[in-house]
Amino acid sequence: MIGVADRPTVIVNDVATYASDGARRYLRDLRRHAATCDGWSVLGTGSAGDESVLLRLREHIDYAGTDKDTYVLVARTGGAVVVVADTGWETGNGHEALVRELGVAAVRRRGGERTIVPSEKDVNGLSAATVLDGRWEHR
Repeated sequence: MIGVADRPTVIVNDVATYASDGARRYLRDLRRHAATCDGWSVLGTGSAGDESVLLRLREHIDYAGTDKDTYVLVARTGGAVVVVADTGWETGNGHEALVRELGVAAVRRRGGERTIVPSEKDVNGLSAATVLDGRWEHR
């Protein structure tokens, strides 16, 4: 959980490794099926490399009488699939721009680079965070 514009939001980051061409097949199948699943939309490709897809899950929250958006970026890097999602908080939406920013950093991190993202002025007021050795360090 981090703060964005003085509100909490939940960030999920996962990396899965696959044997053979499993990562490539996973992304191919995800692209093919995401557009046909209720509530899911493909918002774009290429945000975090050539083999990446940005998705939105729109769910209706009955008790609040509102829709809620979760943003998910899925990218392949070698034999691995990197996933970054912002699920928002309670009935609040996730943040598409934040997922794009952190998704790029997560893909770079998977490649062994040290990345600083974003600065104080970036992504809807997010505090600066350092992505280092698989950990988020907030300052």
